[in-house]
Parts: sequence; C-alpha cells; structure tokens
Amino acid sequence: MFSDLSISEFISKLASDSAVPGGGSASAIGGAMGAALLSMVSGIALKTASEPGGIEEKMNKCFRISQEFLVLADEDSKAFDAVLEAYRLPRATDNDKERRKQAIQMTLKSASLVPLTVMEKVSEISNSLEEIYNFSIESTKSDFFCALIMLESALKGAFYNVQINLKSIKDSEFVAKTNEETKNLYNSFINIKNKFDAYLK
Repeated sequence: MFSDLSISEFISKLASDSAVPGGGSASAIGGAMGAALLSMVSGIALKTASEPGGIEEKMNKCFRISQEFLVLADEDSKAFDAVLEAYRLPRATDNDKERRKQAIQMTLKSASLVPLTVMEKVSEISNSLEEIYNFSIESTKSDFFCALIMLESALKGAFYNVQINLKSIKDSEFVAKTNEETKNLYNSFINIKNKFDAYLK
C-alpha cells in the first residue's frame, strides 16, 4: 500500500516512468492531506472548546475520511493496472477480440468508479466545512484554506480521470449516469468553495 511508503518513496514512485501511481492516486493522496489538515484544525480547536462534542465528531470524521482516501489511492492504481492488463489480452481470433473488448469495457468502468468515489468523499467532508471554519481558531485559518485547496485539487483530479475514462466506454447509460453524478459533485463543491473564497476578499 502507498500508505506504507515514506513521503520520499511515494514521490519517487510518482516521478518514475511507471504508469502507476498516476494522477488518480495523487489526487486521492491530496484528498487525504486535506482531510488530515481539517482533522488537525478540529483537534486544535478541541483543546480550548467549552462544548467539545461536535468538534470531536468532526475531528474523527475528517481523520476517517483521510484514511479512506489512502485506500482509494491504492485502489486507483489497481484499477488502472487492470485496464492495462485488459489491453494486453490476445486478439488473434474473433473470440479473443470479443473477450478483450469486454474486458476493456469492464475494467474502464471499474477505473471510473474509483475517482468517482474520491469525489464522493470530498463531497462528504464538504458538508462539515462551514462548521469547522466557524469553530477553528484564528491561527489555523490558513491551515483550513490549505485543506480546502487540497480537497479542490483532489476533486478536480478525480473529475478529469472519470471524464477521460468515459470517453472510451461504450455503455451510453453508464456514461450518462456517471457523467451527471460527477458534474453534480463537482458543481456542489465549487459552490461551497466559492463561499469561502469570498471570505478572503
């Protein structure tokens, strides 16, 4: 698992000429860092809170999601490996070609669902952003905004990964449904982020 690597080891793997880990895994790792920062912001606020219940709940939620992002980073690479394996299948006969075509379509769908889940995790944590911002102490506001940027990067990276995969998928119903889901998740988060951007003006 990538979470078992040091930061230096992961960056070296990311910089290598191997196709994995790639942008999908990097996006999930960015999401993990954003969620972890929000957990930190909550934890610091918890130290001086008169009513710690809600803050502790947000801290634990953000940490849980940060760990789920790490799992998704691994799943993204595994899903892309499966796509590559499908493309390498033999195509000597008509049966081979049909088997290969079906395998490619199946693995492309799976590879689309992982970044879609990354987007869903960003959406899940975005529901807590306003509350976290409100209870955060002044010295961690910059950490909050760093987390926001990382979550936005995770969302956009995952969005582009889904869109690229959808271009090669022939199942029009799957494409339409997934496309609508990703655009709704994307627009919802951007609307939330724009509210926070206004705080800095």
